[in-house]
Amino acid sequence: MNQDWKKQSSMKWALPKQLSEKLSELWIPLLFFCFLILPTHSKAASFYQIQGGFRSTPQSSSVEAQYVYNEKLWSGGSDDPAWMYGYWKLGTFVAIHGQAGMKVEFFPLSLWQIQLQRSMTSRFYDTKTVDCSLYECRGVLQRGSFKTSIALGYGDFFLVPSYSITDLTMDSPQKNFSSEEDNLVADKEGDQLVVFQEALGYKQGNQKWVFVAKTSYMKKSRDSNSSQYLVWSQSPDKNLSYFVGAGQYRSTYLKSSLSFVAGFSWTVGENLSFF
Repeated sequence: MNQDWKKQSSMKWALPKQLSEKLSELWIPLLFFCFLILPTHSKAASFYQIQGGFRSTPQSSSVEAQYVYNEKLWSGGSDDPAWMYGYWKLGTFVAIHGQAGMKVEFFPLSLWQIQLQRSMTSRFYDTKTVDCSLYECRGVLQRGSFKTSIALGYGDFFLVPSYSITDLTMDSPQKNFSSEEDNLVADKEGDQLVVFQEALGYKQGNQKWVFVAKTSYMKKSRDSNSSQYLVWSQSPDKNLSYFVGAGQYRSTYLKSSLSFVAGFSWTVGENLSFF
């Protein structure tokens, strides 16, 4: 009976891995196709964006710059709601913590995001929440991810649930390695990071109040996990937005602690995002 259960369990976990490998194989042809169809079109636009963030526990900070091309695929009539349109994005980004990558996003409807992303991080620093004498903290870490989210709203209230799965690999690590972005430890043979997040918010004029619940875990190392709960206030503007907040953070490697967060986003150009 136990052997049958183990076989079923291994089959259950194998399917997402096979799917992610197929997506990885299609990544380069997909980007090449996207570049080929980039048109000069009245519905096309691009923008530059700089984003920064800080978190007190576990302590981390980063600044990221990106260039994004976006184009409308369809739009509703004049009598339809403002969110009745679809578009896609193609972007490239670099971050000061040693990361660079590309991403392509499809929005069949402006409220529904489907994203594929590929990045490489050259880690020249230790991950503060884990013992780097036991785990591989430095070196080049490659990520390939799939993410989807949808924005739902009623009146001034909104809910944005999201799901992502990320393949993590390093070249010939001697031991299990850390993932510095989520402060968890991955299996040395490669692992998958799964993240569930729900954001519940209320919009009052130009101000947003948001409660965020986030759960993360490694698929091979299920005991490597974390949870975070935050309440923040966001002030969006046409080109500049910022947020500040506080909450609780807990992980396998860090006991439950109070955490403060802050961040900003500055955009130059035309961003077709609805939310």
